[in-house]
Amino acid sequence: MLSAGLVYTLYRAVRLAFNLYIFILFVRILLTLTSISPYNSKIARFLSDLTDPFLAKIEQYMPQSSGKRFRKASAFPTGKPKP
Repeated sequence: MLSAGLVYTLYRAVRLAFNLYIFILFVRILLTLTSISPYNSKIARFLSDLTDPFLAKIEQYMPQSSGKRFRKASAFPTGKPKP
């Protein structure tokens, strides 16, 4: 059986990874509102590669009438998850 310390450490690692992905997603959403293209910037391309699979899944469920910019922003979580 796993010790309490190991479980807590795993919990913190998963939480850190989730928060890091949320931050990357936020930066990617901000980049969509600017004129920075993922084809011209290595950082923007890296962020696009990380977030596009998730955003593609979210966009499948969005109505077609929504603007592209707001469709990506709808993927951003609006509150803290409950522990």
